[in-house]
Amino acid sequence: MELDPLEQAVLDKWGSEEAVYVFLERELEQINAQCFHGYLSLPRLQLKPMWLAKGLLGGEPFRGGDYDRATSEKPAEIGLFPVALVDKDRARIVLAHEMIHHWEVTTEEESDDWSYPSEVDEIIRQRFSGTMRERSWRAGHSIRFISKTCEVARCLDIPVGHLLFSLKADQ
Repeated sequence: MELDPLEQAVLDKWGSEEAVYVFLERELEQINAQCFHGYLSLPRLQLKPMWLAKGLLGGEPFRGGDYDRATSEKPAEIGLFPVALVDKDRARIVLAHEMIHHWEVTTEEESDDWSYPSEVDEIIRQRFSGTMRERSWRAGHSIRFISKTCEVARCLDIPVGHLLFSLKADQ
C-alpha cells in the first residue's frame, strides 16, 4: 500500500517511526515538567494515519492531533497526524494543545474562577468564518481549557493563538 505524501514526508524527515516516538516522548516529559510542574499523568502517544485527520469528507486535513480520554479498557491517548509531524515546532505545539485537553480531563478543578484576557476571544472570532464554526470549536474548548492554554503559551513562549489552533509561527 502506498503511503500518503505527508506520511512519506514524515518518514523522510525522521528516518523511522521510532525516531518520531523518541522525540514526542521527550517533548511530552519536557512540557509536563516545564508547564504542568511534572504533575500531569502521561498519556500514551499514537501516530495516526493521514486519512483520519481529513475526516469523513476528505479534503484538507483539519487537525494535527486528537485526544482520547482513558476508559476502563484503554489508557488516555494523544494521537498525532503526519500533518503535525513534518515540522518539530508544529509537533510540539500540537502535543502541548492535546496535553491541555488531557490536563482538563484528568485534573480536578483547582478553582471555579477561570478567566483569560479578552483579546483571546477576538483571536478565536477571527479564526472562524461563522458563528456556528466558532460555537462548534468552543464546544470542545472550555473556558478552563482556554485559560490553561494562555498559561501554557506563556510558559512555552509562543502566541496563544498558535497553541489554541495548533499552528506554527508561519501559519
